[in-house]
Amino acid sequence: MKLPDETIKLFEEFCDCYEYRFYQDYSGRGAFGAKCIGIICESPGRVCFELAEFFFEYLEGEELSNALEAVQGVRQDSMGLDVIIYFPSIQWIEEDESENEE
Repeated sequence: MKLPDETIKLFEEFCDCYEYRFYQDYSGRGAFGAKCIGIICESPGRVCFELAEFFFEYLEGEELSNALEAVQGVRQDSMGLDVIIYFPSIQWIEEDESENEE
C-alpha cells in the first residue's frame, strides 16, 4: 500500500513524540529483501494503541482509513530485549527513488 508521504512522516513524528526508534528500511522475516517501516519498542500492544490514538488525532476521512488499514498487517520480531513492530504493507521510498518512478 502506498500511503501519502505526509502520512508516513507521521510515523516518524509519532516515534519522536513517544521516544521510540523509527526504522525506515526494515526487512522482516520472510520479506525476501523488501523493506518497510518499523518501530523499536518494549511493548508492541501499547505502541499499536498509541499509534492508533495518534492517527485519530492527526488524520481524518480516507487518509485515516488508509493508515488504519495499513497498520492492520503489523508484525513483530524479537531484538533481544526489545521488539520491532513493522508494517510490511508500508514501503519507505527515498525521494530520489520516487522521482525515478514518475
